Amino acid sequence: MEAACASASAIANQLESNWQEHRARFGSVEQAIDAAASSNASQEPIDPFTRTQVHVAAGMVAVQLGISSDEAVDRLRAHAYAYARRLSSVAADIIARRLTLSDQDDMSSG
Repeated sequence: MEAACASASAIANQLESNWQEHRARFGSVEQAIDAAASSNASQEPIDPFTRTQVHVAAGMVAVQLGISSDEAVDRLRAHAYAYARRLSSVAADIIARRLTLSDQDDMSSG
């Protein structure tokens, strides 16, 4: 139950932060709401990386570290959180071979 509450709180905080950034970008609450309402599905997404790419990156990490794919996704999330980066950005760096989590401190040794 505590984990669920902590997760809900973290999600709420992130949603609030996202809304504040969106509102600041458009100057007022009304303009931010209008911009959100007028956006349509045919526009290019802001972040083109999808869950598929995140899972491809997790597969690469799993092979690099010799761990399960579930643990690899957790490692990607942990790295993104630790370095205040988007998960999709970390995945892009893994796929482009600009980042290997095996270069990081091994979490299992210590």
